[in-house]
Amino acid sequence: IVVSISTNGYHLSTTPLDWSSANTYCQLRCQSTLASIHTTQQYFIAKEILSNHGISSNEYIWFGLNNKDTPDTFQYIDGTGSTNLPLWASNQPDTSSSTSHCVAMKNNQWFNKDCDNNKYKFF
Repeated sequence: IVVSISTNGYHLSTTPLDWSSANTYCQLRCQSTLASIHTTQQYFIAKEILSNHGISSNEYIWFGLNNKDTPDTFQYIDGTGSTNLPLWASNQPDTSSSTSHCVAMKNNQWFNKDCDNNKYKFF
């Protein structure tokens, strides 16, 4: 199920997928990528969309931030660079893991997670 929020340009899927499959889904179904959150306003819009559609803050949710191609720098999949929002959870990002290159939101904080072995809802 994809919920389209046209006023803000975000799409939400409640079908859990791994990060790459989620991004491919966005490209094929929405002609877009996983979401980029650069500003506090975008962050609050994202939180509101998730809350309004019954997504618990205790669930991990994929979005487009990752360091798959640049191990020392997190960037958005749409090519818009990184962010300076102070939303990383304690001890995050954990760059010691060789597989945790994709970012998910949970409890209003960001965590880098294994891209391929975790399936989460996404926007």
